[in-house]
Amino acid sequence: RPQVSPLTSRVVPMSALLPQPEPPPAPSSEFEHTWLHDDGVQTSTICGHRLFTGDRPAVDLEVKAVNAFSVQLGGRILHARAVGDKLVWSDGRVWTRV
Repeated sequence: RPQVSPLTSRVVPMSALLPQPEPPPAPSSEFEHTWLHDDGVQTSTICGHRLFTGDRPAVDLEVKAVNAFSVQLGGRILHARAVGDKLVWSDGRVWTRV
């Protein structure tokens, strides 16, 4: 009776052989601060993967790079990138780190 090697009898799913996507980058400490909006009055706080503004529901961040993320606000997707002590938004707004 032939013996079956454990290596040849093991079934490996094809997905295990394909390259796996890298996990998203962790939130950067560049984001995790309180930010003053360009109106000079309103502030928002980023903690982890969440954006908190006043009494509005928290919004999830999608981190794109160590200095960039996206959020969905009011049905629109906005992109932001950290530049020094500023968050520069795709809609032209600029927030300053408090």
